[in-house]
Amino acid sequence: MGIAINSSKLGLAYLVDGELMDWKVSTDVIRNEETAFEQAQKWIGFYELDAVVLEALEETRKGERAYRLQQAVVRAADVLGVAVIFGPRRAAANKYADAAALADEFPQVAPWLPRQPRLWEKEPRFIILFEALSLAWAWWRSPDARGQDEATIEF
Repeated sequence: MGIAINSSKLGLAYLVDGELMDWKVSTDVIRNEETAFEQAQKWIGFYELDAVVLEALEETRKGERAYRLQQAVVRAADVLGVAVIFGPRRAAANKYADAAALADEFPQVAPWLPRQPRLWEKEPRFIILFEALSLAWAWWRSPDARGQDEATIEF
């Protein structure tokens, strides 16, 4: 499962054998670390996960708030005994190009494909779903997904 994080919401993409089974965006605004922790625990418990894939934030321009929310998700996984894997999203020019490529690979998500906003427009709500799918899909396609050894998992 990939979980994407921005400053106000979490997105989830749940894959089984490389097939997208479910994806969700947090219905409530994630106001603080406690609500991020609770949402992550809810999703991890519901899907009975073995691992969660998160974005390596040092490779992004996301701010301190996203980092704190991510740490809450890491704590939730730790409490539930679930491995946390940090990895980059796919290597597209930007998240919108990445989303378009994912819509080609997963046609069922194409109706939610957002257009890239103009500089003065707000980021589309559903882009976080594509970010989560990108994380999960990038890990699934990696060699580590088949025979993961402890050296490839960062905690």
